[in-house]
Amino acid sequence: MRQSLHPETPVVAGGRGRLPASRSAVGARWVFPAGLSAMLVGAAWVRMSGLSGAGLSSDEAVYIGQGVAVAGDPSWSAVRAHPPLLGVIVEVVTGGGAGDLGARSLSVAFGLAAVVVAALLARELGGVTAGLTAGAVVALMPYHRDVTRLALVEVPMATVAGLGLLLVVRGARTGRPRLLAAAGATFGVATLFKETALLTVLAVVLALLVGDPRVPARVALRAGAWFAGVAALYPAWLAATGGLARAADYLFWQTGRRGTDPVPFYLDLVAPRVGWAVLAAACVGAVVAGRARLPGVTAVVLAVVVPLGFYLVWPVHGYPYLLVVVVPLSALVGVAVAALADRLRQGRLLRLAPWVLAVAVALAGPAAASPQPPDVAGASGVAGLREASSWLRAADARTVVTAAPWVANIVRHYTPEATVTSLARELDLDAVNPAYRGGPPALPGGRVHVVWDAWSAASDPMGTAALLAEARGRGARVAHVELAEPGSRPRILLVVLAVDP
Repeated sequence: MRQSLHPETPVVAGGRGRLPASRSAVGARWVFPAGLSAMLVGAAWVRMSGLSGAGLSSDEAVYIGQGVAVAGDPSWSAVRAHPPLLGVIVEVVTGGGAGDLGARSLSVAFGLAAVVVAALLARELGGVTAGLTAGAVVALMPYHRDVTRLALVEVPMATVAGLGLLLVVRGARTGRPRLLAAAGATFGVATLFKETALLTVLAVVLALLVGDPRVPARVALRAGAWFAGVAALYPAWLAATGGLARAADYLFWQTGRRGTDPVPFYLDLVAPRVGWAVLAAACVGAVVAGRARLPGVTAVVLAVVVPLGFYLVWPVHGYPYLLVVVVPLSALVGVAVAALADRLRQGRLLRLAPWVLAVAVALAGPAAASPQPPDVAGASGVAGLREASSWLRAADARTVVTAAPWVANIVRHYTPEATVTSLARELDLDAVNPAYRGGPPALPGGRVHVVWDAWSAASDPMGTAALLAEARGRGARVAHVELAEPGSRPRILLVVLAVDP
């Protein structure tokens, strides 16, 4: 006999641990797949349009380069700040020709999968109306669109972690132990994309400790064993390849480095792109689901609260970091809308509908009216460097020097036949990524191409000025210039200086 995972969980009116279902056409069987399909088409359109308009960012180049390194190219290192799973998948899917469009299209596919996962998770909690609402929220959310257009590890990690959360909730609602074991393995895969998936795992563990979902100890231990077994593949690979010490160096650097962004980073940049109306509706959904005692809702709420609290406290801020909360957040929005729809159907709040709509439009307006992502790392690609790299290839550049290491990452990706280094003159080695320590002390001899860029000049004016002075001292000449994209403020983005032997 199959043992229920939540034998004492009360069944909510409306059937099997969900909110009461509306009697409208939304309950028809064809509505959910048809609506979800339409959302996927729209989500794909907004994500694929102009996907390769700007070149890769530094993080994208590094993640793709990790796969190149695993395939046997020594110009990149497979052991970087995160596991190389994304790079390996890109390498396999693209057959070793990871262009901008191919790598980012794979990320878009993971983003579209998140639309489906959010819809299914919300349907588990609140029925068809909740599911369609959650899918629409993810499909149209500017923040989710921004990040899933880039080949970043946060994209597959967030989608797979959301899938694990779906398995937890469905296991709690249906009483199927195997779903909890599958959830453990799924969370393990998410961790292989990026270690911060552990925040969602922590949220689920905390939910288990407070009894929602209510799971027998042996079932929880089995799920934990599956998680540990899958997640252990990365340290096992590090041990087999001799990369444990380097990975530990990255870990210590990541946990000890100082923050560089202002404290209200997420409030200023991410919250408007998520949508204030979405955040408010999610809070309402958490209250509604909690009062209805929906099985597994504590895990869903904590899957938002735990990562959000961690990144608000963590001194290092990143635009894509909060992508992991989008799926559970959207599911809670779906619950809120489903509850409101049911009340409206019963006529209790019908006279408030115009006011609710007006407030939602007022709150969501700024995000909808701003199609362009903010000008921060992790929100878009980098203009000019791909084009400058094309010029360097045409000029048969063999030695390229940049001011900032992140610029060197991008140039190295586009010019694999050249030797690309950076002359970052950071005095505090603790603030330097371990991958960038021990660089050359001066420009190498022979023919050299020096890349000056406006971003490095703004963030490290003294180091960039020193590099320019050294190049000019060796008779450097301007060989190529990249200007800002058409339609933007006229300015010089990049200058390539040629230093002849």
